Amino acid sequence: MSDRTNKDRAWELFLEGNKLADQKHIEKAIASYQDSIELYPGHEEVYNNLGVLLHDLGKFEEATAMFEKGVSVAMQNSYPFTERELATILAALRLFQEARRNNAPLSEHFEEIEPLTTSEIEALCERLNTNTN
Repeated sequence: MSDRTNKDRAWELFLEGNKLADQKHIEKAIASYQDSIELYPGHEEVYNNLGVLLHDLGKFEEATAMFEKGVSVAMQNSYPFTERELATILAALRLFQEARRNNAPLSEHFEEIEPLTTSEIEALCERLNTNTN
């Protein structure tokens, strides 16, 4: 298969995974996301969604690895993250990683940089989801 065909099929598997997750078919959704990554590892949002499902299953280390990989892929895709956006992403990763060990509120993870607001997070997600690299 050509890279373009792989990319298109991988996106279809990602969308299928989203539907399966919405229908609470978690194991099937995970398999769909993993198949998507195998075909085309350049869609960072697949790693995020897979990480969420793994986190929900209590697989915190695997979830964190997926979130970190998603950030890495996003950075490779040349997203111009601001300092605040990157701090928010890294704080979220830290929270997932420490989910079982630390019951501290989110605010304790930000000292010098104010986290993104809900609308700013939504705008960032939109930017991530509309990249056509």
